[in-house]
This record gives sequence, structure tokens and C-alpha cells, in this order.
Amino acid sequence: MTAPWLLRPYEDTDESFCVDSWLRCLATTRTGRAAGANVQNSSAERVWRDAHRPALTRLLRDGATCMVDPTEPAIVWGYFVHEGDDVLHAALMKRRFHKEGLAGMLFAKLLGERLEREQSYTMQLGDMAKAMALPAKWRHDETWFARRLAA
Repeated sequence: MTAPWLLRPYEDTDESFCVDSWLRCLATTRTGRAAGANVQNSSAERVWRDAHRPALTRLLRDGATCMVDPTEPAIVWGYFVHEGDDVLHAALMKRRFHKEGLAGMLFAKLLGERLEREQSYTMQLGDMAKAMALPAKWRHDETWFARRLAA
């Protein structure tokens, strides 16, 4: 029996959904709200998106895993963005699965053994936190990007 989902690496054809959903999620953070990024169709939202899109696209291309429909692999259900085995940048699932109460289970399948290991996450994982408790072994590392750029 095949799994009701398929995990595969991010592809450039996933960019529209992945980048747009990640930008929407980031716009709801404290920083995004302070910048006005959560006000749809505003100039602040456009500036926010234009400023963040290149970096998010690069992170996705550098390391992301997508959970997709097994019969139509172009349909992305959710994804996580990572660097190596111990750093997470994002984890998001389509709203439909949150509404249906399935997001927590799907995040568990998407992230697999990472849930049992120590992980640093560089950005708020609000979408995931709505569906399940973040593992106690995980820590939010707000300085990760600054340290990487300084190296």
C-alpha cells in the first residue's frame, strides 16, 4: 500500500506556493505586523514581499522537503525548509489541513525523526505551533542568520 502522501525535494515549480505561503506567514509575525506587511495590497506589503522574496527563494532552493499529493506531485500540501540535519527555517502546511484537524499528524510525517532530535529553528514556526507543540529539544535561535553572515 502506498502512503497517502509523497515526500520529495523542493522544485522550482513549487516556488509560487512555497514563497507566497511563507511570506504570508512571516507577515503575521510581530516584525511583519510592525512593518505593515499584514495589510493586504498595501505598499508596505509589496515592499516586504519584494525585500524577502529573494532570500526565501534561495533558502528553499538550498534545502526544502515538500509533502505532495502522490497522484499529482505538483500539488504541494506542506513543506519544511532546512539547512543540514539540525537547522529549520520554516515548516508550513496548507490551511485546508489545519481546518480539517490533520495538520499536526501531517507535520509529524513530514518532519519525521527531526521531531526526536535537537533542532535550532531560525524563524518563528507559528504555522506548525498552531497544529502541534514544538518539541522540547528544539530551540529558537534568533541570531543564526547574523552569525552566518558574519562568518
